[in-house]
Amino acid sequence: MLAQHTLTSDGISPETLEALYQRLYHLRFVEDGAPCRLMHSRRVEDIRPTADGYLLDIRELDTGGTDVINVERIVLATGYKQDAIPAVLENLLDDIEFAHDEPVVRLDFSLGYRGPGKIFLLNAARHSHGVSEPNLSLNSWRAATIINAIVGHEHYPSPHAQSMLELGHFPHRVGVA
Repeated sequence: MLAQHTLTSDGISPETLEALYQRLYHLRFVEDGAPCRLMHSRRVEDIRPTADGYLLDIRELDTGGTDVINVERIVLATGYKQDAIPAVLENLLDDIEFAHDEPVVRLDFSLGYRGPGKIFLLNAARHSHGVSEPNLSLNSWRAATIINAIVGHEHYPSPHAQSMLELGHFPHRVGVA
């Protein structure tokens, strides 16, 4: 399910994809430009220069199939895979709290850390905060949450969403079904 809900966290929207498609279509069929192919789930295994461009050995990641293609230009949109703990924090690993092999990230985006001060992480808590954690449209809310935690009070008002659906175990409350 998580893989189906990564669109906004990947920094692209349906509108952006549509604009890109329209531009590529216009370049190819209206201006009679060079064809362009968008190929997802591929790994470039080798690039060799040729007289008129490049020869690419590519592997399709879902099937393992391979292909060799000749291209004039290459744009590699490689995606981004984030490590659970950024390399800059590796020397602090002994003081970082983990649960189920993932770093503990509190509601204010501070890292579960037994050392002095606080360390705040962004786009590193999907495992605990859900698919909306890296969502680009929530950047200002996350920033306000972190600033409020740093200054120790609600400097930036942050409305708390009310949901009709409660997930998890909640003690029985009188008057609430």
